[in-house]
Amino acid sequence: MTGGSEQAGLDGALGRLGHWFWYTVPGFVGRFSLGLTGILSDGRYLAGRRRLAALVPLLAILGGFLVGALHPFAEKSNGVVTESLPGLCVLALVAGLGAAVGLWGFVGFVVGDFLLGYRGVGGQFFFLNGLERVQKQLIPLAIFYGVFFVFMVLIPTVVQWVALDSRRRASNRLVAAIAWLSPYVLLAVSMWAWAQAAAFLIRPMWSFQGELPSVAAIANLQLDWWVLAGGAVVGRIVRALIEITATSTEAQVPRPTSRRRLALPWWAWALIKATAFALVLGGLADNLLLGAATWLVLLAMFAFFERIADNPPRLVARMRSWPVVVRLAIPSALAVGLGLWVAVIAQAAYVTTFVPFLAATLVTLFVFGLLVSPPQGSR
Repeated sequence: MTGGSEQAGLDGALGRLGHWFWYTVPGFVGRFSLGLTGILSDGRYLAGRRRLAALVPLLAILGGFLVGALHPFAEKSNGVVTESLPGLCVLALVAGLGAAVGLWGFVGFVVGDFLLGYRGVGGQFFFLNGLERVQKQLIPLAIFYGVFFVFMVLIPTVVQWVALDSRRRASNRLVAAIAWLSPYVLLAVSMWAWAQAAAFLIRPMWSFQGELPSVAAIANLQLDWWVLAGGAVVGRIVRALIEITATSTEAQVPRPTSRRRLALPWWAWALIKATAFALVLGGLADNLLLGAATWLVLLAMFAFFERIADNPPRLVARMRSWPVVVRLAIPSALAVGLGLWVAVIAQAAYVTTFVPFLAATLVTLFVFGLLVSPPQGSR
């Protein structure tokens, strides 16, 4: 009898914790941004399994924390987490389970890495004064964590968006089969693209201190990207198996609570997005002046997108009605084409700066913004 009561109490506690992860938090965040609510709800398939609904986010937080704190099997004990291939694989596996699980894992990773794992290049973190620490450590860390936010949260969000849109448009068995396969292919390709870009974007971790990146930190990204892709795909397969066997399907994104929604003005969203993207792209800027110019360009770009979000021009509205796969393929092809062209020109002209790649990235982002509308209610 006592055992049954204890089991019931445990199940009740797990049920409340799962409800907090998948309903309370997304519902509260919905007062500020339905786009972020959608991210926090991408994993609601776990709600059909009471224990998994509570334990998976907890394990994601714990796994991210341990990877950030320990950098398992890294070449240097005071280096960066990209030197740990097993650690990267764990983070990719967490991201494959969904954007929300990836976000909880990201939170654990940032806390563990910042508090315990990262000690600065050469272990100098605690030997720098205030201003020097901000310039040489905290700003590079913000850029580094922004790059990993793309890895663990934004990529899974886009993949799930493609999956839902492809399923909705499936009209026959062949299209349905393609729709089922597309998220796995897109996830693997996205992991490859992220790994190649991250090798350049995380340069400030060393360059801001006048150092060169360690070989292992870059090689794990450029050469062993397939480990990240494999980990993410395995996570996606596990997700699919849970979805099939769960007792309920993924619920709709919760509406904001009955309290008044705190909507931010369009210019505030433009500032937030421009600042976030400027941090992520900071590794391509050669100096602070170029970084500031990049932020201004991004601010103008996102201000334009925010202003046309509710009433886009007719041509833009028509393009945004195309299948998501097509809308993503166009800027992706443009990014590859511009990247190859810039690389050839840079090699021929012996260019040693990343400015041409930064310009190509900004052009690609503008095209991406034209074709891809912001998440519903994100403003």
